[in-house]
Amino acid sequence: MRRTCGTQVDSRHATRASVSSALSYPETQGLPFSVGIDIIEIERIRQAVNTRAERFLRKVFSSEEISFCLGRADSMACLAARFAAKEAFKKAIRASIPVAWRDVAILPETNGGPTLRLACSVGERLDGHFTLSLSHSRDYAVAIVLWERM
Repeated sequence: MRRTCGTQVDSRHATRASVSSALSYPETQGLPFSVGIDIIEIERIRQAVNTRAERFLRKVFSSEEISFCLGRADSMACLAARFAAKEAFKKAIRASIPVAWRDVAILPETNGGPTLRLACSVGERLDGHFTLSLSHSRDYAVAIVLWERM
């Protein structure tokens, strides 16, 4: 997946997002990549949806993410995996720039794999490729994001 500001363009790598710009990252200078990983109990997302429903969903997820996940039988696992991916993304970039929840969307590719879509305010300030993997069990959802810096 090649990513340009706010849009998605097909490429050979269905689970990659490509973004460009240049920032200085003193804490990771010289390293060609950075990894973020997160795990969450699916029940925590279920409780947040049950108690704060619309407010929680609109604060954290894009309308595309909400539509995609709520249309699935495993909707809470789907939302939890996307929540974990957003956390993993933030860990991968190591707070290089401020990122709001909705600045990062995890959407399905045509092949079914996940891809990152970044808001222009984020995507224009990061240089490199992002690779994403999601998984879940009955109780937990996990995500890993690899940032390959250019």
